[in-house]
Amino acid sequence: MAKSWSMRSLFPVLFTLLVTFSHAQTVLENNPPSVKWRQISTPNFKVLYPPGFDDRAQRVANSLERVRDAGAQSLGSRPRRMTFIMQNRSSLSNGFVSIIPRRSEFYTMPTQDYNFVGTNDWLEMLTAHEYRHVVQYQHATRGFNKAIYYLFGSISLAGMAQAAAPPWFWEGDAVVTETAITPSGRGKIPEFGLLMRTNFLTGRTFNYHKQVLGSYKHRIPNEYVLGFHMVSYLRRKTNDPDIWGRITARSWSVPFIPFAFSNAIKKETGMYVTDLYKEMAREWTAEWKRQLEQIQLSPFVRVNLRRSKAYTDYAYPQPLPEGGVLAMKRGIGDIERFVILKNGEEKVFTPGLVNDAAMLSASGNILVWNEYGLDPRWLVRNYSQIKALDLATGRKFRVGPKRSRYSSAAVAPGGDRIVTIETDLSYQTSIVVLSTVNGRVLKRFPNEENAFYSMPRWSNDGKTIAVLKTVDDGKTVSLIDYESGSQRDVLPVSHENIGHPVLHDHYLLFNTPGRGIDNIHALDLTTGKRYEVTSSQLGAYNPSVSADGTTIYYNDQTRDGLDVVSIPFNPATWRPYVQKQSTNPLYSHLVEQEGNPDVFKDLPDTQYPVAPYRKLSGIINPYNWGLSIDNDLREPSVGVLSRDILSTTTIGLGYYYDISERTSSL
Repeated sequence: MAKSWSMRSLFPVLFTLLVTFSHAQTVLENNPPSVKWRQISTPNFKVLYPPGFDDRAQRVANSLERVRDAGAQSLGSRPRRMTFIMQNRSSLSNGFVSIIPRRSEFYTMPTQDYNFVGTNDWLEMLTAHEYRHVVQYQHATRGFNKAIYYLFGSISLAGMAQAAAPPWFWEGDAVVTETAITPSGRGKIPEFGLLMRTNFLTGRTFNYHKQVLGSYKHRIPNEYVLGFHMVSYLRRKTNDPDIWGRITARSWSVPFIPFAFSNAIKKETGMYVTDLYKEMAREWTAEWKRQLEQIQLSPFVRVNLRRSKAYTDYAYPQPLPEGGVLAMKRGIGDIERFVILKNGEEKVFTPGLVNDAAMLSASGNILVWNEYGLDPRWLVRNYSQIKALDLATGRKFRVGPKRSRYSSAAVAPGGDRIVTIETDLSYQTSIVVLSTVNGRVLKRFPNEENAFYSMPRWSNDGKTIAVLKTVDDGKTVSLIDYESGSQRDVLPVSHENIGHPVLHDHYLLFNTPGRGIDNIHALDLTTGKRYEVTSSQLGAYNPSVSADGTTIYYNDQTRDGLDVVSIPFNPATWRPYVQKQSTNPLYSHLVEQEGNPDVFKDLPDTQYPVAPYRKLSGIINPYNWGLSIDNDLREPSVGVLSRDILSTTTIGLGYYYDISERTSSL
C-alpha cells in the first residue's frame, strides 16, 4: 500500500518499484497461469500460441511473411519485428493491434456471420486487416511523432497518431487492404455498406461532422464503413494507390497542428476533408442510383408495424405454428429483444449478451440462440452457449455445458434436437447435434478436411441439415443426411458470398449478393436450376418458410431498418437466374491498383522453428517513459511503465500525483 504526501514535500522526483496488476488496481485481460505458450520465429515476426494450435500457428506465420510486402506497399513503410498472439480460449471473433505494449492479438474463434468473414479464412482475414494497422503505426512514427516516441514512449506516440488521423481512416484503410488483397474482404460484401447505401439513397447524406460524431436521432454507419467509402473513393478519383500514404505522412509529421489531416488532404487534392466527403457522397449515390435503374422490384406484404421513425430492425423472422412471426427487435430505442408479430407486436423475452450468428431458429414452441458466457476472473477466457426459450411456458434454459464453444444453433422440427457448430481450441470445426432436453451430444459429423461450417439448418422433415461450407477455394452449401452422415455439395465452390441456407422440400433458399445487392435465390434440387426469388431496392435477407409451405418470410431493408415481409411460396413467379460478369466501382479499382487479388493463394508450408515461450523472459517490457497523464487528465505521472505482452504483469516505476485529491504516491 502506497502512502500519500504533499506535492511540495516531494517535488524532487523519487522512484520506487511497484509490481502490481496495474496502477489503477484493475484486473488485466489475461489467461489462466496454467496456459503454457510456444513461440514461432520467422525472419520478420514472432507468433505466440498455446499448445494444440501448432498447425494453424505455422499457417499464420506463413501468412504474415506472405502479406508483409503486399499489405504495406501503398503506405510505403515496412514495420519492424512484431509479435502476434493467438488467443484460442475466447469465443469472441475479433482482433486488434496495440503499441501499449506493442503486439497484435487474434481471437481465433471464427464468426458465424457470413457477412463478416465472407469466403475468407478467418485467420487470413485477420492477418490482412490487423497487419495493415501495424503498417499504419510504423508509418505514423515520423517527424514530430518520432521525437515524441523517443522522449515519452508508446502512449504518447499512440495519442499523437490517433489525433492526427481520424478513426475512420485507420479502420477504412485496413478494410480497403483486406478487400484489395483477399477474395472476399468486407468492402466486397454489400451488407457491409448497407446502412450508408440506405441513407444516401433515401436522402440522408447528412454532413461530415454528423457522420464522424454519430447521432442519437439517426442510425449512422460506423468508422469502418465511412472509412472504406472515403479511402476507396479518393483512390478511385486519383487512380493513385499511394495518395493516402502521402496524406498521412504529412499529418503524422506535424500532429500538433490543428486540422493537420484535413490540411494534408487539401495539399494533396485541393479539397478539405469536408469537401472530400461531400464529393464522395455525391458520386457513390449516383453510382447506386444507376444500379437501381436496371432493377425491376418484386412485390411483398409488410408484416411488422412501425409507430416510430427511430431506426429499428426486426431481424431473422421465424414463423410460428399458431400464426405470427417471431423476430429479434433492436435499434436506437431498443436493446436486443424477441417479439412476436401478430395483430401488432408482443414482447416475448430479452436475452443476455447475444453472440450474434446472424440467425435465429424456432420450431414448435422452442426458440434457440447463442449467448456469451463470461469468466469473471480470466477475462480472455469466455464461452459461447446455446440458450433456449419455451414459448409456451416462458422457461429459459441452457442446452449443453456451461463452458461450451457452440456458435449458431438451429432446432429440428418437433424441438427435440439442436444442430450447432463447435470450434475447439485447435481451430477444428465440427457439426454437432444435441438433445434439447439434456444437452447430450447425439451426433458429431466427421470433418477430416477441416472445412469451416456455419449457419446450419434442418430441412422441414428433420432428415437433412443444410450448412454453409467454406474451403480454400471458396464457399458452397452442403446437405448432410442425418442418419447416414453422407454429405453432398449442391452449389459450385466459388467466392460468391452465399449465406443463410434454408431447405424446404426440394428447394434450397439462400442469400447472395448477386449483382451488388443482396437478394434471396432458390435452387431446385431435382433439376439443378437456380432462380431469383426477390429483387429488392436495398437488400433482402434471412428467408424462412411457414410450416405449411405456403409463405416465405424474409427481411427487406428500408430507410428505418429491416422490415419483416412475406410473399407466397410460388416457384412459378421466380425468375431464372442468369449469371452476369460485372465490375463493382466500390472496389474493382482497389484490386487493380494492388495487383494481388488473392495474396494467400498457394501459401507455402514452411515449418518455422518452435520453442517454449518463457513468461519471465518478457516480464520487463517498457512501453512508456517520461511524463504522462491519464485519460481524464486527473493523474499525471513521471516514470516508466512496463507490461509483458501476455498482460500478466504491469510494473510501474515512478511518481504519481492526483490533481483532484492533491495527493501523490510512489
